[in-house]
Amino acid sequence: VLLVLLARFWYADTLFAGGYRYSRAAQFPVAYPLLSRAIHLNNSEPLYHDEYAATLAGLAGEAFESQESTSGAELIKRSLTESDKALTTSPQNVNFWKTRTKIFYAFASLDPQWNTAAIEALEKAADLAPTDPKIFYNLAILYGRQSDNKKAIELLQKTIELKPNYRDASYALWVFYTETKQGALAKKVLQTYLEKVDPGDKDFLERVKQ
Repeated sequence: VLLVLLARFWYADTLFAGGYRYSRAAQFPVAYPLLSRAIHLNNSEPLYHDEYAATLAGLAGEAFESQESTSGAELIKRSLTESDKALTTSPQNVNFWKTRTKIFYAFASLDPQWNTAAIEALEKAADLAPTDPKIFYNLAILYGRQSDNKKAIELLQKTIELKPNYRDASYALWVFYTETKQGALAKKVLQTYLEKVDPGDKDFLERVKQ
């Protein structure tokens, strides 16, 4: 019995590995059956459910692009169910909350109301990983998407505090300051990056001159 169980779990891992690769390559129709079979063999592994949720979200996006709204809505429901299963088993897993954020972010292109759900999921990830600059950077982008520039700027400042050489964060902060008509602060962001991180950044050098 033990050998049978080990063989079952090994095969499930093999199927998951293949599904994971295809899912990350955005080949969702190929990843789908592999992940589904992996879960059938080992339903207790939260990592399987997390990746399956991401794949179902990808399939939902493709369904809506093909004007198959009924199928897309059902896939969204299934995606969230799989994400719930992963988080119910491992609620402290930061990566699972990041996956949930990506799912909501993808759905936000269909309905802006999902953006709020994406923020809530990523804020949970931030609570679990308060020193991860990428989380705060992505939170800033999500708040910016809701036109909350003040909050976005605050989060980008925190991002740069955590990782001073985070170029994308400096650029984004420059963009938000520029859009909110705070030219002096926008210029200072670029100058600080050039002085402390990369004096030879040609794009930033050009923008400082503007």
